[in-house]
Amino acid sequence: PDFLRTHKILPLHAHDGVLTVAMAKADDAFLIKALELATGLKVQTRVAVESDIERALAAGDPEEGESQLDE
Repeated sequence: PDFLRTHKILPLHAHDGVLTVAMAKADDAFLIKALELATGLKVQTRVAVESDIERALAAGDPEEGESQLDE
């Protein structure tokens, strides 16, 4: 969670070996590679506004609103 907050990354979903994330800097190859190594999944990115990502992460209660991972 600290890594996600620090780098403004919001996991959206995982399906068929692909993790889709919203990122403020969706073209950051270093972060994408770090996520792929950490998760073992191919990472697909979507651009999002930093404040929206921060708000979603702050609300990140697993019961309400945190990204749904449907592996």
